[in-house]
Amino acid sequence: MIDKIKIISLDTIDVQSMTPIYERSKYWGNQDFSRWVFKDESTNLYYKIWNETYVKRNGVVSGLLSGLYDETTVPALVGLIFWEGVCRGYVMEHLGDVHKKEDMISDEDYPKFYNHILQKVKDTNYFPYDLCQKHMRKYKDTISLMDLEGVHHIDEYEYRLKEHNDLGIKGLFINNSQWEQDIHKIFYTPLSEEDFLDMTMHEGGGGKQVISNGYELKTIRDIVKFYSDKNNVDNAKSQLVPSNWQYFNCMLAEFRHNVGDHHALGWENMTKEYYESLPTMSDEEITLFLRDNPVPFEVGFVKHGFHRACSMIGRLINGKSYIPFYMNQLKYPGYTKNPIDNVNFIRVLDEFGIPRTEYSIGNSAMLAVMGIDCRVNKNGDLDIVLSSKLRKFLERSGMRLPNSTHPFGKDSGKFRVFGCKDDDDLVYNYSVDINGYNFIEPRFYFSRMHRLMQSAHRSFEENRRIKELGKIGVDEFNKKQKYHSKPFRNIEYEQWGFDLVEEVRVV
Repeated sequence: MIDKIKIISLDTIDVQSMTPIYERSKYWGNQDFSRWVFKDESTNLYYKIWNETYVKRNGVVSGLLSGLYDETTVPALVGLIFWEGVCRGYVMEHLGDVHKKEDMISDEDYPKFYNHILQKVKDTNYFPYDLCQKHMRKYKDTISLMDLEGVHHIDEYEYRLKEHNDLGIKGLFINNSQWEQDIHKIFYTPLSEEDFLDMTMHEGGGGKQVISNGYELKTIRDIVKFYSDKNNVDNAKSQLVPSNWQYFNCMLAEFRHNVGDHHALGWENMTKEYYESLPTMSDEEITLFLRDNPVPFEVGFVKHGFHRACSMIGRLINGKSYIPFYMNQLKYPGYTKNPIDNVNFIRVLDEFGIPRTEYSIGNSAMLAVMGIDCRVNKNGDLDIVLSSKLRKFLERSGMRLPNSTHPFGKDSGKFRVFGCKDDDDLVYNYSVDINGYNFIEPRFYFSRMHRLMQSAHRSFEENRRIKELGKIGVDEFNKKQKYHSKPFRNIEYEQWGFDLVEEVRVV
């Protein structure tokens, strides 16, 4: 659909000759929420226009480029309005009166179209936050969404929710409670058994020291292995007192129905007998419970949700299967940095509405995300390869990418290796997902990382030093097998290309 959408220059639109339909001049904090709607009576087209500072100006771009918006979701969309490289609105065909129920989708058709939009969100990872029946309109012999600019990447959900609340914006971030629940189910994703076992547990009172055997056991894997030995279980039982037994008793009880709040009941009342008085949950019940109640773990760390973690440990030490928790896989504890944040400007394209699937990040950004010190937060810009779809859209619309990005030229020869045919092949088939972002397979950079040349950014000797430190860092990363850890575990060993790393030399 993106190729069929008209690009309309703002200076060609004569709003003075149109009928004003809607005006919203509003700021929340320093954020501009102002927009206007006009109707062209001669064409029956509706023009939604906003300031260049409108906070949601790039949402419709995200929707189109991601594929969330297409002929099946927004058939009434005619064109996008641009001026000086900035999206300034869009044009739609007539969709009736927003206040008239008869112009909305019927109650019978609503569930089917709703589920279609939900599947689009799952496919693209972009969601319209203000989805409701009122915005689903009859259009010819089909249905079209309206009010299109409120689109975000699913990873932004918690950030946007907090932003909404902090600004004091009236109403809920997502008013449709069913939509909110369904977005949660997408946003909170299953935690693998390997990632669960690799987690560490918060040190503190109330019996946490018993679970960790005096804090000697560092990971959940260590705890499971230790308590799989019945002698260690029996020894721990001998140390139990009312002030330290709650988590241990929870572990032995596994998952039970109707467990009370330990603050309300009191630690001393979380006895073995109390847990055993509660009905045991079946595997099916546990599966549904964990899916419908995301756990507040942080990546690699259990502080909140401690009881649920202990219940799962109990299952594992008893030889039962792991059942996935659901959690925010991008929530890191305060003292731990998301590897993505080792790359400067990594999130800037999100703000510009550019879908992460339509570009791939290259060069030393890979070293930064790997945590190699000499490259962490050292990039002066973001080196990216664009898909042909994105490149064509930028050319047609005149949309400007931020100055902090550095797109490679079309089909650069440096990427025509390992069987890669062109930019699209690189972006779609020779890239790896790291915490929701597309990175060029490391081997593409590793195979030429040794090349020492004059640089416009630093001296020759400084360049040599950085490259040598980079090689040492990559070798160490490989030696310690850090590629087995989150968030690199899904990258195939061949895609790394560790054997391609050479000594630094002048070329």
